[in-house]
Order: sequence, then structure tokens, then C-alpha cells
Amino acid sequence: MDINRCFEILELDPGASAEEAKQAYKDIADVWHPDRFSHNPRLRQKAERKLKEINVAYETVTSFISRKGDARGKSGAAPKPGARANGARKAESRPETGTQDKTERAFETGTQILLEVCSYLYTKLRRAVDTKRAKTAKARRGKPQGVKQSAHRSPDRETRR
Repeated sequence: MDINRCFEILELDPGASAEEAKQAYKDIADVWHPDRFSHNPRLRQKAERKLKEINVAYETVTSFISRKGDARGKSGAAPKPGARANGARKAESRPETGTQDKTERAFETGTQILLEVCSYLYTKLRRAVDTKRAKTAKARRGKPQGVKQSAHRSPDRETRR
């Protein structure tokens, strides 16, 4: 996904910090969370697709910001507030750029697949729960209304009183 599109999805400026990206992600994920649309299956599916897109955009933006931060650290610029003191040593021990890009792509692909599988399983589980609730509600509606529980008792229970 294009980095500019990712910033657009998260409603961020391209120069945003990691903290700003995190807050924007939380805000927009709350807006598009599928649980908010449990009453409407069509909107729920749309929200699930939108949330997947938001998750991918957030991962891409945070990866971009961290790479940009690594590049700043190597150039001698002041580290970001809260950055680790041993971050420079970690950057030196990384493999070559070509290998890093392949590894990074592999992890991003794996993460995207994992998110899609989790979303799929969540959807299936949610549908199963909704179906079970609907069946339970239907069974409750099928019971006679207004009949006291004492009318359902067996004759030998009545004699014990």
C-alpha cells in the first residue's frame, strides 16, 4: 500500500510522529469497529473491510516512521524522546538492506495474513454467537406467555406444600 494513501487513511500529515499515528489509529479504529454495527450485517461487513485497511495502513505508517527514525539516528540527529539508548547498537547489527527488505516484506505479509485470518475467525465466531442468540430468543418466544410456573409443576410437588 502506498505510504501517502496510508497517511490519508489515518488522516495524518506525512510528518506525523509515532505517538500521533498511534492516537489517530485508536480514534479511527473506534469509529470503524465492527461491533458498533452488530445490528446491520451490511454495515458490519463494510466496517470489517475498513478496519482491515486501517490496520494495514497503521502497520505501514509505523514501519515507515520507525525506518525514518533509524535513518535520523544514523545521521547524528538528536534521538526522539523515549528512544532507547542502545538503539544505535541494534541498528548496526541489522543485516544488509536487501535482506532486511525481504525479511520485512515477509513479516508484513505474514502479519497481513494473520490479521485476515483473525478477522475471518472473529466474523465466523460472531455469526455463530448471533445465530445462537437468535435461536435462544426464538425458543423463548415459543413458550406460552402469562402461564405461572406453578402450573407447570408435577402433581406430587403440589402435594408437598
